[in-house]
Amino acid sequence: MNHIYRIATPLLFLLFISCLDKNLPPVVVTVDGSPLRSNEFFSTINRNEYFKLKYSIRREKIMDFVYIYLAEKEARKNKIILPIEEINLLETKKNQIYIDLLARQVILPKLLDDEITNKIMESLKTERFVSEIVVFHKFSFGHVEERSPLEARKLSQIIMNRLQSKNITFNEAVSIYTSLPQLKIKNGVVGFLPYGSYPKNYCDVIWNAPKDTIIGPIKTDYGYHIVQLGEIKESKNSFTMDEVNQAIINGKYGVFGEKMENFANELRNKQNCNIDTIAVIDLYNKLELISTHKKMIFSDLSKVIYNQPIGSCDNEGLSLAWFIQKANQHGQINSASIHAPIALLKNLSDILNRHLSVQWVMENNNINKLHIYQKVRYIEAEILKEAYIKSELEKSPELIESNIYNRLLLNHDVEVSEDFLNKN
Repeated sequence: MNHIYRIATPLLFLLFISCLDKNLPPVVVTVDGSPLRSNEFFSTINRNEYFKLKYSIRREKIMDFVYIYLAEKEARKNKIILPIEEINLLETKKNQIYIDLLARQVILPKLLDDEITNKIMESLKTERFVSEIVVFHKFSFGHVEERSPLEARKLSQIIMNRLQSKNITFNEAVSIYTSLPQLKIKNGVVGFLPYGSYPKNYCDVIWNAPKDTIIGPIKTDYGYHIVQLGEIKESKNSFTMDEVNQAIINGKYGVFGEKMENFANELRNKQNCNIDTIAVIDLYNKLELISTHKKMIFSDLSKVIYNQPIGSCDNEGLSLAWFIQKANQHGQINSASIHAPIALLKNLSDILNRHLSVQWVMENNNINKLHIYQKVRYIEAEILKEAYIKSELEKSPELIESNIYNRLLLNHDVEVSEDFLNKN
């Protein structure tokens, strides 16, 4: 009996191992006896696109994968240190992957809601005739006034109160309060608007209001709007549900932006984070002393000395230096224009929102992050590969990149899986 047990135990173990092996991703290539599997490989190339390729091109893609793997190992062995620019590039790519994951797994499922789509489709059937008064402020898009947003809101409420009490007609209000010459000449007339041509919250209010009414103030990035609604007419355009859903996914009608903004506001509220608009105005006033300030981009702020906090999280001040450091890790923002106060405020808000969003994704265990860990791992490997190639070329300028790859291959045993190459 013991003899049978001694034989059965290793057999059962081998059976268990073979079952485990069947559940593992297929081997793409073996390097020095170590299998590199498809889950790693497909972090470097789109799975569907790869299987459309011819045999010879597939082999090339696998060898590119091997070169990155070997060069990264050499870079780590040689203790190559990445310059700060490369580290920031890695952080930027990694953070964008986290934000894309947030959009795909959390925000996107909330977009394609039948109720939202049906409401937009209903709104698209009509156009609204609109006249308006816009009260601008320091952070308005397009046209800027010196007043603060709070002062603009108070003034717009005063105008609305005067209109509701019949103390003044709409045309008189336009004449008195409109500072935009083009709008004043037209008596505030904007004309017929199709749904989606203005910010989402503006359109939603307008399409929910009856004609021949005055509504407002409606807050948008352009200021505070007081709107007189006129005629409603049928639109000549028609859209299917699939077309509207695709437009929503592509960012049209403001649904995606609204959901992202709401998500970011929730994160800000949970961590008691905000940006001090008074400090932002003060900072911008200092920028205006620089003759080229209209041409400045966000990265230029690294040359500006400003010691006051311009934001806070959990009662801890966030300095300009903090925002610059985070901008380096979200490199898309570094080249953004800060030609106006609203542009500066938007960029600062974007940095804070991105930072909080990435932090949330990293700490959230309900989000499947395995695939992006592999993707981030590949990006890091690729950057290290480039650093290794650069160091080798500096040592031997007579070489070219292909020479270095060939040298690597000579020192390692590489065997590409024919089964994987021929897989359909």
